[in-house]
Amino acid sequence: VQNNLLTSENINGLIPNQLKELILDFNSIRIFNKNLITPNNSLETLSLQSNDFLLNNSNTFQHLYKLKRLNLARNNIKTIPKGLFKFTRSLEHLNMDRNPLLPLSTDTFSGIESSLRNISFQSCSLTS
Repeated sequence: VQNNLLTSENINGLIPNQLKELILDFNSIRIFNKNLITPNNSLETLSLQSNDFLLNNSNTFQHLYKLKRLNLARNNIKTIPKGLFKFTRSLEHLNMDRNPLLPLSTDTFSGIESSLRNISFQSCSLTS
């Protein structure tokens, strides 16, 4: 459902539990409705590129236990909340390209140290 006019307010209902890939690129989604993703979902790939998506708390990706690929490129993300990845312990690929991030801390990737295989922070103005 990429390249549409979706906003956080007009995404209702539940993602089907058997769905493995959800591409929401190039919309206007800022936050997830907390009921959108149920605890027994099968989501392995989530892409939210170019949405102005907010990482406003560490429970943003709650229930994404099977997630392997996460694309948050081009979202104007300025910080990664502590504990953001505590629910995504299977995450292998993370794309944070073109976000004006502040410097990363030593515990930014806490929870995914052993699963992470590929990470991209292209054009993020990192200084440390």
